[in-house]
Amino acid sequence: STMMLIIIIIIMPCLVLTGHPCVGKTEFAKKLGERALQHPSGLVTAVEIINEETVCVDQTKSECYITSHAEKSTRSSLKATVDRSLRNRTTLVICDSMNYIKGYRYELHCLSKAAQQQHGVVWLLNSQAMEWNRRRNEEKEDYYFTESQMKELIQRYEPPDARNRWDKPLWRVDLTPLSDSGTVIVTDGTTNQAAQDALQQSVYNMHDLSEAITSETGAAAAPSTKATTTVTSAASTFKKKQGAGSSSFKRARPSDRTVAAAAQQKKEVKTGAAEETTSTEISTEPTTAPSVEEQQVLPEKRKTVDEQMDDILNEFLLNVAPLKEGMSTRQHVNAQSNVLH
Repeated sequence: STMMLIIIIIIMPCLVLTGHPCVGKTEFAKKLGERALQHPSGLVTAVEIINEETVCVDQTKSECYITSHAEKSTRSSLKATVDRSLRNRTTLVICDSMNYIKGYRYELHCLSKAAQQQHGVVWLLNSQAMEWNRRRNEEKEDYYFTESQMKELIQRYEPPDARNRWDKPLWRVDLTPLSDSGTVIVTDGTTNQAAQDALQQSVYNMHDLSEAITSETGAAAAPSTKATTTVTSAASTFKKKQGAGSSSFKRARPSDRTVAAAAQQKKEVKTGAAEETTSTEISTEPTTAPSVEEQQVLPEKRKTVDEQMDDILNEFLLNVAPLKEGMSTRQHVNAQSNVLH
């Protein structure tokens, strides 16, 4: 008898959170991890959240980004921890940090690619980040960012672009509270304006990126229905004189047939414009006032954060394929032993 050994390798994904400081990334990461463990697919058996609190335990948030050297050291520690965590194929890795540099997000993408893991980016938005940071500093003094640090980090933020392969799939979630009770509600379509506001605060505000953010909502510009007619006059054409050594131009004299055709085309254009004006006349008949039922506007469809998380997890876990290792991420090992002779 032949024994068949079947080895099942579970590929766990890596989700990268990005956004301005103090927008609610850590709380979102915790809730996202809880929802992932309860996902009906059962693909997620463990969750590891990697942020400054778990990597730089002896430093405050402000100290992690107080200087360029400290910030570089913080990013290196986060990257190394993500790399080690991706080796464990039974854990969902959530990188809970600003990840505001697109080059750094590319490096995280390469780590997932080298480990052949699923990879995705979640852009968290919140227009009240400055106010939230002030409240946190009142509760825990000198732990979070100063006001000058907040402004600098917001200005240096490089928004993710879904056209880049390391920034897709890309989801956007607006965590701005829409009620006095603090309940966060995500409204369909509002992330477009929130993303534009974040882009306006950044020094990396580029025209093509603004157009890409607008086009991500899928609302394409409606084509113009107005008919346009282009009339080319035969007398406006030029004909180059066919002569050796001559570079002058000579106006070609139109024939009687060409002139008659151009006149007929202009007449048709005028006739069409007159008909269009007649058909668009405003009626002077009195109109009846709309009823109360017609004045009522249907409420806008809203989604809670939990529903938004479920949508992200459903699409990410079930539809996103693991990255394939490429030449840029492949580790080359020399076959010959490195022995001194």
